[in-house]
Amino acid sequence: LPDQQLQLQGSLVSGGTAVPVSTHITLTPTSAGHTEITWLIQAAVPDKVRPMVRQFVGDTPQRFAAAFFTCLQEKVTTQLET
Repeated sequence: LPDQQLQLQGSLVSGGTAVPVSTHITLTPTSAGHTEITWLIQAAVPDKVRPMVRQFVGDTPQRFAAAFFTCLQEKVTTQLET
């Protein structure tokens, strides 16, 4: 089977600040019953909150990516259950 690709855009909102996020996900069948998932996340963290985010959150891109992917997983799981 060929690779399947998905592109999503959204925003993470916290404390009145919205951070635009976009992702590109590729699903690659590797063997029977197994699929490799690769993904690229881009988050545009505003300059005014970047120092605060780094101080409290740590590695900004990884944290936003993880939050976005967790949200996506919850939505997919919900759709599969209904």
